[in-house]
Amino acid sequence: MINRQDRLEFLLPLVSESGYKASFDIKNYNTELIHAEDNTCAYYYSNAKTLIERAESTGNKMDARSAYDELAKIFRFKKSYLDTEQLREKALKLGITYINIEVDNRLVNFQGDIIEDELWEMPLSSMDDLWNDFSLEKSDKRFDYSIVISLDNMNLGTEAERAHTTSHSREVLVRKEKVKEIKDSVEVWVEKEVYENLKADMTEIFREKNSELHGNISVYNNLNNKLIDNVPINIYDNFRGYACQVIGDLEAIPDDKKRNRDTFLELFPSDRDVSKNLAIAFQKSVINEINRVSLP
Repeated sequence: MINRQDRLEFLLPLVSESGYKASFDIKNYNTELIHAEDNTCAYYYSNAKTLIERAESTGNKMDARSAYDELAKIFRFKKSYLDTEQLREKALKLGITYINIEVDNRLVNFQGDIIEDELWEMPLSSMDDLWNDFSLEKSDKRFDYSIVISLDNMNLGTEAERAHTTSHSREVLVRKEKVKEIKDSVEVWVEKEVYENLKADMTEIFREKNSELHGNISVYNNLNNKLIDNVPINIYDNFRGYACQVIGDLEAIPDDKKRNRDTFLELFPSDRDVSKNLAIAFQKSVINEINRVSLP
């Protein structure tokens, strides 16, 4: 309405060709709007202060977060209002949940250090948000929750290889030739097909190495030292290698075997490489489970 009045006011006075002067009642609502905005901001501000005081006395983080939201509403009306910015920072600090992550490494072999090192490199930024602050560093800060990552046991599989040899033969047409034959005392030319028997031995080599890593994460509420969640984490790394070697004529091998023939035989992964693979997969599972856990 104000915008329409402002546009009309530029055209006043309006006078017709006959000399009639139009009359418009132009009212100024600016004062009323400013007063309404002040009352609205005062309402949100009062609510926020009450919630912050309650959060300070009870430690209820949800009250602090609600206060933060109330103060954010003020910025829709005023960029600056009393000490709103300072109160918002206070509400933010009161509402943040601080979570400490610890690693309990029970693995006895030296490869366990590789697993632990990978966990210490977890990208915490992918888990942090406005209200949750994760830390891997040991400090004197008072944490609301502790997440203990336990590495229980790891089995690095033995290298297993088996070979299977099969013999194949196939008659193939190599050429067609014309020869003379006597039929009914008459010499005639006859076309004959000449076949050759091809032979080959095919050896398929299979390699495998199966390894696994087991652990769990436990979530504790530090306010009452209560276990609120425990999740097992089981990771498997199954290496598979395959190659096919042919001695003899390749054409003797069945077509489906030729299509799937792989002449490169993968090397067995080292225990270090397997440990690294297990560590990366374990870390991803830990992050997924932590994101799944609901922390107040």
